Amino acid sequence: MKNLFTLILATLIWATAGAQIDERIEKSWDSSEAQVLSIKNSFGDITIRNHQNPKIEVIIEINVVPAKSKDMDKVKDKVKIDVRELGNRVELATINNLDGINTTQLDIDYEVRIPDNTSLEIKNQFGDVWIENTMGNLYARVQHGDLFVGKVGGKENSVKVQFGELRLEYISDADLEVHHGDFQADILEDVELEMQFSDGKVGKTAGRVEFDIQHSDLKIEEVLSETTHLDINGQFSDIELERGPWQEYHMELEGGFTDFSMSSEMKSMIYSKDKGMNSVEYELNRDVRDKRIIIDANHSDVDFE
Repeated sequence: MKNLFTLILATLIWATAGAQIDERIEKSWDSSEAQVLSIKNSFGDITIRNHQNPKIEVIIEINVVPAKSKDMDKVKDKVKIDVRELGNRVELATINNLDGINTTQLDIDYEVRIPDNTSLEIKNQFGDVWIENTMGNLYARVQHGDLFVGKVGGKENSVKVQFGELRLEYISDADLEVHHGDFQADILEDVELEMQFSDGKVGKTAGRVEFDIQHSDLKIEEVLSETTHLDINGQFSDIELERGPWQEYHMELEGGFTDFSMSSEMKSMIYSKDKGMNSVEYELNRDVRDKRIIIDANHSDVDFE
């Protein structure tokens, strides 16, 4: 594979509004050699689409407009794209050395096309990320931006979003974190999700799903019968479960300063209830052992609809 090389801004365009640097970089790799794509970026968006071509294709568009025309020489060569080809990996990293230089515009945007079996490692700050689908693994860290993902079919996935939204169609075998943002997923299967100071909505669950939420709201529209274990730990949060075959689960519900709301049909499944001054514990369907729902909630409301 090739050694480290650097692609440097080279094109100067003088616009009527002032001086600016505008650069377009195009690269491609054979996917038989490059099976993992890593992108580290800031101040721009990353868009990743699928195609049938057995190549990874990347277009990078960089636009820098200094606040003062006299700073043009200072801006030149300060934004670079480093490219590394290591084994079966391609690594792209935006190098921004504009410290102390004011700009009226700074955009570094990536447009990417991949075969759908490509694994992705994405880090982005101050910009959004949109990924159509990947059947490979997904590792993503997004700060001060939103992350939108279609179907993720890999078996080792990790996603964290801070100060932004996370939207997923389907993901399995994943660790997810959302802090100070919003979360929405159509289907979660074999997933652990941590939320802080966020609102979350899940369409359906399957497999083993665990939630750890603090100062957040969580709504699950349907717990599928394929869900073998559902564990929710909530602090200062509202939790709503709309639909599910509750009779199929051994359920352990407990909380301090927490209200549990259940239908009359669900109340008929209660085996035992232990109520303290500020706490309550329920056990439902004690004879069911193969599937479980465990909820431990404090200073929260839990509603089964």
